Amino acid sequence: MAVIESSAVEVATTLATTSTTVATVVETTSSTTTTTEPEPSLSVLQTIDRGVLLSSIIVADVDGNLLGTQLDPESAGCEGAPSEYFVTLRADGRINPTAANGEPIHYTSGASVSPRGDQILVVDTCEGFLSEVEIYDLDGDLALTEAITVDSDGALSGDAAWTADGFIAMMLSDIHAFYSEPEGEVEEQTELQVREYLVNPRTGERTESGMLETFHFGAVRTFEGQLVYTEFDEGPAVVLESRNGAQRRFDAGGFQLGPEGRRLLVWDSIFDEVDEPRLELVDLVKGTTSVLARAAPFRAIWSADGARFAFTDGRSAFVYDIGSGELLDVGEPEEDECSADESVRWGRVPLEFAPNGDLYVGDAVCGASSEGLGTVQYRVRQMVLSQPGT
Repeated sequence: MAVIESSAVEVATTLATTSTTVATVVETTSSTTTTTEPEPSLSVLQTIDRGVLLSSIIVADVDGNLLGTQLDPESAGCEGAPSEYFVTLRADGRINPTAANGEPIHYTSGASVSPRGDQILVVDTCEGFLSEVEIYDLDGDLALTEAITVDSDGALSGDAAWTADGFIAMMLSDIHAFYSEPEGEVEEQTELQVREYLVNPRTGERTESGMLETFHFGAVRTFEGQLVYTEFDEGPAVVLESRNGAQRRFDAGGFQLGPEGRRLLVWDSIFDEVDEPRLELVDLVKGTTSVLARAAPFRAIWSADGARFAFTDGRSAFVYDIGSGELLDVGEPEEDECSADESVRWGRVPLEFAPNGDLYVGDAVCGASSEGLGTVQYRVRQMVLSQPGT
């Protein structure tokens, strides 16, 4: 496992010296001139322990209600791992399994919210094998309704993701994407071809939009139609590929597309062997790249307005304000609830921003499934952050 190159202090120091311009105020009197440094505008005003364990937060509303997932350690899903199912957490602390079209519990293997926040995309896969692609409406009570099953055309492998403009890009292949050699003897191996479709999220209708030569799990389309994905053929690289095949490559292991689809965070993953880890901001319109931190994040998320993002270095969590260049360390778990030899991801992890700017973080709590496999859920804490101009 790679060693994290930058501590929390080093990350903060780097950002303070490379990304932040400190404003000064000059006061003139009859005899003296004084220079004062203003107080930082980015701060945690209040921290609320929500008193619950979740494995993810998918949607947070302005009233403090959450749609997330919990683990069912007794229900073995893909490869014997415990299944996740949807739950709603109310602002008053009530937590309930979320029904989907009348089902008392709805299991999921991967879910993401639409750019408008009114639909949920569920992609059910196991090690590259595709099961179902479903779309749900999200009502005012954060319940899942009006299910649409997208025709996957009997594909063996597949993936789907929201595009920046609110459609769904779906990739399908008749060959298992994780293995290059078929089982048994065959006369000729079929060349891998990936069909890409654009799906209307309101009807589920799909339109073929192209062919790809390589399958990319987790790939997303930018607002301009570029494809972003991570590949590991010759070491990790984040690739930005236009429809004509032109590529721009970054020596990085992770990425997160901004909510407007025109900015991209790329970073050296905590698990990459790199000498000088860095987190960069790429302007996809101007073509510029800025180094924001000498750090190797495990995870990064954007706020809905794209003004801030949060990330974790595997132990502590941070918030970065793009407008001011300020970095805020929002701390690490109060107690170590996982053994010392566990992966570095068992720290404080940013889970989701609320529309009002609150940040939800999770302090990892380790456990085990009924099969004895390691599990993790997060003790949810709500952080009320100061807003620009306050």
